Amino acid sequence: MFASGRQRTAAQKLRSMLTARITNLTRLNPTRVDLHERFQRLLDQYNAGSLNVEQYFDELVKLSRSLTEEEARARLAAHDHGILCTVHAERGVDAVPVAYVVDEDGYVGVPVDRVKPKASLRLQRERNLEADPRATLLIEQWDRDDWSRLWWVRASLRGQDDAGPERAAALAAGLAERYLQYRDQPFARVLVLRIVGIAGWAAAAG
Repeated sequence: MFASGRQRTAAQKLRSMLTARITNLTRLNPTRVDLHERFQRLLDQYNAGSLNVEQYFDELVKLSRSLTEEEARARLAAHDHGILCTVHAERGVDAVPVAYVVDEDGYVGVPVDRVKPKASLRLQRERNLEADPRATLLIEQWDRDDWSRLWWVRASLRGQDDAGPERAAALAAGLAERYLQYRDQPFARVLVLRIVGIAGWAAAAG
């Protein structure tokens, strides 16, 4: 009885946490309203007696784990700039700040634009990807005064030379929609990368 009482309390705390996380996730990505429906079905099953407290808690834990990647993907799609790390043959990690866009299929578009001054439109990041397609995109939120607002997302990427002109054109259109400076699509080209893994952390939901 005592053990089940403690588990019931833990389940109530986890439920409250998941409510906040799902609300925030659907705010970042409105297409994922199905998460609310999945969560509500679980609550309905427990309230109807179809699940005991142990089963209910286990299902809440499974949902919590599945949300971690969902939240990371939503934050990545909602953000608009980060640090792109490619692999240089001699100096190793080659990190540069970039603007980017993510499509619904998990492809990332990084522009090579004619807006910002450059010594050459043949950028080192592009040469790096040709030699080694592995890359990482890191984004984060920092608040020196309120550390409850901190979060980061790290996406593992692979360059996609064979993505095709349609994919690059769609990502270019996404960049033009997101950035005022890109509305006329002043691109030499758009580098296309695919998300192959993602991880993230947040100090709190929201």
